Amino acid sequence: MEDEKLLFTNPATGTKFGEVSMTPPEAVSNAVHEMRESFPGWSGKSLRERIRILRKFQTVLIDQRDQITNVLNQDCGKSRQDGLIELFVTVDMLSQYCSQAPKWLKTRRVSSGLYLFKRCFVEHRPYGVVAVIAPWNIH
Repeated sequence: MEDEKLLFTNPATGTKFGEVSMTPPEAVSNAVHEMRESFPGWSGKSLRERIRILRKFQTVLIDQRDQITNVLNQDCGKSRQDGLIELFVTVDMLSQYCSQAPKWLKTRRVSSGLYLFKRCFVEHRPYGVVAVIAPWNIH
């Protein structure tokens, strides 16, 4: 069976500029399996270490801004300005998450209700593999 291809078309110009092989279902299952296997390594990292990694990712996004905005322009038909705005909104959101994470993810005590001699806490933990289906640029 031949690989099914997804063709790339710039929606602003109608120009066809590439293609990629569609991922077969078994490859998706393998990828999810690999991500699940790597989850203990990520979730075992301290909050400080995860923030350090996300800050490094911010730097990569900024350093690669021309390449990223070129892809957004070609793939989504966005102007360079729109691509830069999208990129910097992402960088800003990462910055806010990193600065607020210690407060948002801090273990906190909550009411124990009728359990008078018990202490109750809310403790946030990494969730694991999550699938997001976000269609874009589909005709």
